[in-house]
Amino acid sequence: MKKLSRLLLVLGLALCISLTAYAEDAPAAQPTAKEPRTLTARTGTETSLWNAYAFLAQHGTAYRFPPCAVQTPADAAGTAPAEDAVAVLRLYTTYVEKDTPVNIDGHVFLAVTNNTDADLAVGGLSIAPGTSITMGTRGNNREHAGLWYNIESYNTHYLPDFYVNLTCLQLSMNAEQLAAVNAALAKADKWSAWHNCAAFGAAVWNTVCTDKVDPGTPPTPASLAASVRSCTGKWNADPAVPFDYVVYYGYPAVPSKEFA
Repeated sequence: MKKLSRLLLVLGLALCISLTAYAEDAPAAQPTAKEPRTLTARTGTETSLWNAYAFLAQHGTAYRFPPCAVQTPADAAGTAPAEDAVAVLRLYTTYVEKDTPVNIDGHVFLAVTNNTDADLAVGGLSIAPGTSITMGTRGNNREHAGLWYNIESYNTHYLPDFYVNLTCLQLSMNAEQLAAVNAALAKADKWSAWHNCAAFGAAVWNTVCTDKVDPGTPPTPASLAASVRSCTGKWNADPAVPFDYVVYYGYPAVPSKEFA
């Protein structure tokens, strides 16, 4: 029994050291100043044109990530993360209700919060204790098609009504689950009409959580939102979206000029 306890202690210390070293290797994410500014959301015509461009021009392949050996259930709705969690993963869905055969409006994104007392590497960026970074994929932005960081935070902060029908699931993760999420993010810098934000969010979430979600066929935010809401007692309505860091895109992450 003593040998087992010592072994677990050594493994725990090694894991903490490796996480710290990994954070030191990753560049520190730049905190946002949240400077006052007035933004105007795109008009319906602008959005339609950019969406049409994305559908025609972007040809990202499927998001296929190896499942994590450790998978755990989502946290109960409204509960705090587990005290021993290294990080907290949240899956957000937002959509506009439409009476159409396939509702393609909306967005899906993830957020990871550092639940430790040390800097933590998430998606190739080092974030401070208690802070978060959001991640989603997009094909309709000028600068980049693929993985974006904190653009959802930016939109929510400056355009409070930007996302409607917002829901989320929450998962307390250990170090192995965080490593699986990071490995997935390293391969997620792409987008297409079929392999879109809903497909991305579901694929990452399903690698580490036993409460599986389904983005539908074709994948849409509305279908994924319905799947999230089927997780009785676990989904949260109108959750907060943290805004701790500036907007980045790509992998490795590059600071955005458009959203600076």
